[in-house]
Amino acid sequence: EIKWPNDIIINNKKICGILVEMNSEKNISTNISEDSKINYVVVGIGINVNNDIGGFPEELRETATSIKIETNKEFKRNILVAEILNNFEKLYIALNNNDFSKSLDICRKNSYVIGKEINLIKNQEIKEAKALNINDDGELIVMYKDGKTDNIISGEISVRIRKNYRIGE
Repeated sequence: EIKWPNDIIINNKKICGILVEMNSEKNISTNISEDSKINYVVVGIGINVNNDIGGFPEELRETATSIKIETNKEFKRNILVAEILNNFEKLYIALNNNDFSKSLDICRKNSYVIGKEINLIKNQEIKEAKALNINDDGELIVMYKDGKTDNIISGEISVRIRKNYRIGE
């Protein structure tokens, strides 16, 4: 499952983290965001592949896992990376054609947080909310206890699943 915005979870444990950095320029003459120019996007993916449970620090053993732990098999990392890149390329081509729907559908269908009670941490303030959905801009739509809704963007907050542990800060 995908823990918005950048973690992959299996059996309530983090198996993968994804970081994305983008540099873009808005066309000042039109001030229209659709007219923005993306200079570059850098994607970093960290996957726990062949780790044994003893290979994780004690404090992570309850919150981290690996493909090997989950399947009882070792994997050739080069083959795994090739499969990821082949699938990534299909999504990249769609994104390059301004078709975000496939990526957003994957995020919504496999969401770890939609429908769950969560804590939002912003400026060292914790707000309880319920994750409702992911909008067409990739923002997490939440509803606070007072019934107000908000759209949360990446980098603005840290999301914690309300359990006895934290996943992916």
